[in-house]
Amino acid sequence: MSNIYVIHGDESQLIEDKKKSLMNQFSHLREETFTVESGAMRINEALREDSIFGDGKLIVLSDVPVLKTTERRGNKERLGNDTDWDNLYTALSSYIGDNPVIMVYHSNLDKRVKNNKNFLAQVDEFHFH
Repeated sequence: MSNIYVIHGDESQLIEDKKKSLMNQFSHLREETFTVESGAMRINEALREDSIFGDGKLIVLSDVPVLKTTERRGNKERLGNDTDWDNLYTALSSYIGDNPVIMVYHSNLDKRVKNNKNFLAQVDEFHFH
């Protein structure tokens, strides 16, 4: 899962700076940004899509409710079916695609939650607090 980057914390400026830095690193790729409103099924489809022309894409997930935050207000309401969001977590946990994924959370992730802890152990994590 070396193609997944998770940026989180309560320092908005540092989070945005790191996000821009990573996006610049992948500036040769087409960017696709998703939020909770995009829905879990659409994000899952984007993870599975491969271009027949070989041009990659950068997938940016902004505050999507896949991982739990420590702040109650930071946990976005899941739109749609909870199973779809659980399936997205599973897809991200086993993601081996070529397209890099940047996950941005504008609050701290709760590392006491087992799924969060396991997930963060497998990705490149940047925590700003």
